[in-house]
Amino acid sequence: MLRNKHIRLRPVSLRWQISVSYFVIIAISFTMLNIAVVNILEQNYISSRKTTLIKQANIISVVSAGYLQDANPYINNVISDFSDSLSARILILNHRGTVVADSFNDINILNRTLNHQEVLEALKGESVSQQYYLPEGQWVMYSTAPITADGDIIGVVFISSSLADIYDSISQVRSRLLVYSVFLAVAIALFSYFISGFVAKPIKDITDVIREMGRGHLRQRVKVNGSREIIELGNAFNVMSQRVESLDKARSEFVANASHELKTPLSSIKVLAQSLVQNPDAGLDVYKEFMHDIDSEIDRMSNIINDLLTLVQLDKDKPQITYGDVDLDKLINETLKVLRPLAAAKNIKLNYRCEEGAYIKGDAPKLKQMLINLIDNALKYTPAGGSVDVRLYKKDGRALIEVADNGIGIPEADLPYIFDRFYRVDKARSRSTGGTGLGLSIAQKIVYLHNGTINVESNEGEGTRFFIELPIDIG
Repeated sequence: MLRNKHIRLRPVSLRWQISVSYFVIIAISFTMLNIAVVNILEQNYISSRKTTLIKQANIISVVSAGYLQDANPYINNVISDFSDSLSARILILNHRGTVVADSFNDINILNRTLNHQEVLEALKGESVSQQYYLPEGQWVMYSTAPITADGDIIGVVFISSSLADIYDSISQVRSRLLVYSVFLAVAIALFSYFISGFVAKPIKDITDVIREMGRGHLRQRVKVNGSREIIELGNAFNVMSQRVESLDKARSEFVANASHELKTPLSSIKVLAQSLVQNPDAGLDVYKEFMHDIDSEIDRMSNIINDLLTLVQLDKDKPQITYGDVDLDKLINETLKVLRPLAAAKNIKLNYRCEEGAYIKGDAPKLKQMLINLIDNALKYTPAGGSVDVRLYKKDGRALIEVADNGIGIPEADLPYIFDRFYRVDKARSRSTGGTGLGLSIAQKIVYLHNGTINVESNEGEGTRFFIELPIDIG
């Protein structure tokens, strides 16, 4: 029975990636350098050959002018001597471009008229040179110079020189450069392989620590050493590791606190229900009192669950936030309208002062929930006859909301933790006031979702003041 086998390729290590990257970069660099060197060398050789041939063509034109003018056959000997020294073929043409002398003594070319562009330019008085690739697979250079006598052009010197020696030399240089480049590239790649080990080791150490964290051992740290980037990576990892450890601890505490908070009303309900079951002769007033207590505990548990669900929603990567134009002055007035009966029932003055209105982009229902949590919290911990002051103003392009009370205040030791979930300064008093221990956490989360900040100042026995800053222009 045949089975499909999926072969998983093992990822290439960072050390090999660095080595191969170095090798590829060096190979490309050497290739480009070799091409540039060969091109420059070729241009210099060709330019030098052009200069030499044009110079020799002009010399030959001066020497052969008298022989051509007198139709002296000795001109063949003259150009043959030059031909041997230049290792090139030399032709002498008359003023019509007809070959009258050939250093190779080829009778087939004598009396032939050449129409090469170089010949035509020379008959106009220009000395020119140009290279060509012949069908036979050979590079040659044609160079011409006018022959003058008494100011008239009477002929042309035509030199045909093979460039095989130049391209043979270039080919040898190219081969040597290739050998040297390959040798150097391999040597540098090997060297980089050993050097990359020092670079990869700190990363491997971090990987090992991450693997340990994946197994559940969260109290892991790495030794910070190496280059600046590796040190920054190590420091960032240690910060992240500490944060993960703190989050795990907070998660455990949150589960424990949530369980405890939910267990307390359930225990109360169970005790009250058992009392009624075990006391069938209890009077109607007792039943009403117990049922009222059960109803209160159910409301308390419902409030805890609702706050937990709110926090879960706000903790999502993409919480449901609907931004719109929000008039903070109007929003605060609507919030205070809801809370004034509660303040009146406790004989607490609820004051509001709007020094300067502000419009922001935000989620009005969530902002209202944040204000209710803060103001309600202030009312809970302010004694009868006290006051809660709400103030709205603008500063440095930001909207500021202050919620201040003259209640019992918060001890200095407790201030850093008041936004923690289920944290209570006075647990017994908090439960008696009906709080869930989640209101300030929810308020802080809503403020952060609006790119704002929330801070607190408090003196025990004097009161507490919350400061909320919200950017007026939120993207």
